[in-house]
Amino acid sequence: MIPTYKPVDTTELPEAFVNEPFVDIASYSNGLILVDMQYFKHKCKGAINVAYVRKSVADMLIKAAHTLPDGIHIKVWDAWRSIETQTYLYNKNYNQIKQEYPYLKDPELIERVEQFISKPGPNYLHGTGGAIDVTLVDDNGNDLDMGTQFDEFNNKTRTDYFEHRYNLRILFNRRILYDTMIKAGFVNNPEEWWHFDYGDAIWAVLTNNKIKYKSVFDIGGIYA
Repeated sequence: MIPTYKPVDTTELPEAFVNEPFVDIASYSNGLILVDMQYFKHKCKGAINVAYVRKSVADMLIKAAHTLPDGIHIKVWDAWRSIETQTYLYNKNYNQIKQEYPYLKDPELIERVEQFISKPGPNYLHGTGGAIDVTLVDDNGNDLDMGTQFDEFNNKTRTDYFEHRYNLRILFNRRILYDTMIKAGFVNNPEEWWHFDYGDAIWAVLTNNKIKYKSVFDIGGIYA
């Protein structure tokens, strides 16, 4: 069963940074981990078409992939994200929510925005190389039904949403993804069924550890 968590507060966390290299997960895994970079596909500003993650994250993903049932595979939608892309997504989400909820005052508006997109800055999750967005596919590369699309920001994206709704197919698929990733050592962002973390701020909160990876604004020349 997928547990219910409250939104994670990642402010004022202790840090113990580790200088660990980035790897291209598609090459590093010899194609075991599939990659379909969504922000590059949709031509978001600054988006790249390579899934860079910290080496430990790559090893954990490979471990997770080897424990999946036959015929099911991991596909990465997003990994390391540039500060330019993060800023673009933050502003886009801010403007969209402001239009949908014009009565919200700025503190409430920002809180809603940051429920899904972390503020660009020193510890934005997808700048660390420890945050990844993943789904499951079949042998033909078809996405399994997870109940929502990627970045479909509403209550259905909460990882535990279908624990309380009768849809066994979606519930089964979400549980496979969740259980596989948790057993490999990741934690899950409870607001997004596709988002998993290791070494970043969400991981630090949920495991009572110090942050291992700080955001890197430019990985040119520092990946393995």
